[in-house]
Amino acid sequence: DNEGLRDISTKNISIVPLNRAPQAVIANAPTDIQAPSTINLLSGSFDPDNNLEKLEWTASTGAMAQGQTFSFDVKDPGQVTVLLKVTDGLGLVSQTTTVIKASIPPVANPLDIAPAIATDKPTTSEGLLSFLYNSDAVIRDLDEASLIKDKMGLISGKILDESNQPIEGALVRIQDRPEYGHTVSRIDGSYDLVVNPGRYNIEFVYSGFVPAQRNAKLENNDFITAQDVILVKRDSKITELKLSEISTPVVAQSSKFEDSRGERFLRTVFRPNTQAVAVLENGTEVNLDQMSVILTELSVGDNGIDKMPLELPPSSAYTHAYEAVILEAEALGAKDVKFSKPVIKYTENFLDFPVGAAIPVGYFDRINGVWVPENDGFVFRFLSSDNNLAKIDVNGDGVEEDSGTLLAYGIDEEELSTIANNLVQGESYQRVLMNHFSSQDDNLGTQTNSNTTNNNTGSNSSSNNSG
Repeated sequence: DNEGLRDISTKNISIVPLNRAPQAVIANAPTDIQAPSTINLLSGSFDPDNNLEKLEWTASTGAMAQGQTFSFDVKDPGQVTVLLKVTDGLGLVSQTTTVIKASIPPVANPLDIAPAIATDKPTTSEGLLSFLYNSDAVIRDLDEASLIKDKMGLISGKILDESNQPIEGALVRIQDRPEYGHTVSRIDGSYDLVVNPGRYNIEFVYSGFVPAQRNAKLENNDFITAQDVILVKRDSKITELKLSEISTPVVAQSSKFEDSRGERFLRTVFRPNTQAVAVLENGTEVNLDQMSVILTELSVGDNGIDKMPLELPPSSAYTHAYEAVILEAEALGAKDVKFSKPVIKYTENFLDFPVGAAIPVGYFDRINGVWVPENDGFVFRFLSSDNNLAKIDVNGDGVEEDSGTLLAYGIDEEELSTIANNLVQGESYQRVLMNHFSSQDDNLGTQTNSNTTNNNTGSNSSSNNSG
């Protein structure tokens, strides 16, 4: 002080270096490959603080691994997305993705190789069509002995993307009929298949896109053009969860989908003590615990009807369709995924159905190529929230339902808490229970009906129960 007196105080200060985020790098990703093929990737990731702890790989084929390298098989043509997520010792995360285009050798353009038609003798189906499968020019691996040469016919068609641009390189085949071989869509998206008379499901496969089917019926010597099919790119958002570690409901949510009918999200709720099994082609069931969930709406835009995974039955109006897929099940080649507890699906009521309306539901059975009716859903309104519990209206009178009414609709306090924490007050939503994952169609047939009975219990809806 001004008299020369002084005092000294000391304090120890710990200086902790700022933890910097790790950097995820895929060192050697190819941009194009031939399918089928094995891809071998190497991480070039690093941590500025030399504290890199975990590297996790996920491919859109369903393959997953941890470590510096990642090796997986690509079977089908299409776009394969690879995600690398790295974590440092303090929990900071960085991730990167790369897209690899998988192709199979193109087929010839029939216009370039078609022989001249003889004018001095009768024209037969064999004479007109054999050039398509001779030497695997357009149709590959066809068993010529299986063809009825004087009755066989031709199925032609076109594959497009969501912008109505042709998709080149998609795999096209007849479901469960390997004797007819397969073909590949050409630069203009067109394809041709030679088959005997009969009813068929045509399969369209392009990795990274939702697979689809179309029905076709041929009479003797028919040449038909199938309905155009639009393949939808799967949503880029992946939700990873582990069922055995769920203590409170976990919500898997899609990216935002939007068209002239409004904005919406797909949300699926996995509840504690839920178990899942992947059902393989031979009936074997494999338990699933770690799951990577992708939710993709198919009914977006003016051309949504052509994006359906299969034509709808006549009694079903085109409204809302989506695919729910688990990558780990796809990697196993599973035909279905079943749950011990139904997974709850919420979507904004963007079609303005009345609160209380029943929502008939069908799922697409890819193995049999048909829509199968499921339990009805319904429309509710989220009125308000109190003590982290939603108050909802399920019959359209604008009044909060009591606990007894809600339990009759299968809604308990756990679900009311999930609604309060994930949905928007004042809005109405479609609620559907999913017993397994597939492509789904939620619709109200050919008319709406807000007085459908037993919709609270999820009665089985037939394909025309509200039409």
